[in-house]
Amino acid sequence: MEVITIESKAYHNVMERLDTIEAFIRQCSVWQPQEQSDRWVSSTEAAVILGVSQRTLQRMRSRNDIAYSLVGNSCRYRLSEIRRVIEFNQVPTEQHTLDQISHTYRVRTGNYKKAE
Repeated sequence: MEVITIESKAYHNVMERLDTIEAFIRQCSVWQPQEQSDRWVSSTEAAVILGVSQRTLQRMRSRNDIAYSLVGNSCRYRLSEIRRVIEFNQVPTEQHTLDQISHTYRVRTGNYKKAE
């Protein structure tokens, strides 16, 4: 067994960081352990998790972008499906110039005109 000694200040610093990480993980109720990853959530919860409005969630259902089940008159979503949608729609984290962002915006909104 190897014993490593560090200053108490460094030890407390590490422990504070671990406590911060633990608190953050506990706050993220969406990313529960494996046994809860497939629990069902309501439309309201799904919209909050995805960060979209109820209407946008409805559009996603209409376009078959997200799988859901009807329970009575309400839609339910699996957390694993919400996670899949988030991961599938992630945008690469490359650095973009303002011109590239502006060009992408114009193309997406249909306001794109070629320079004359």
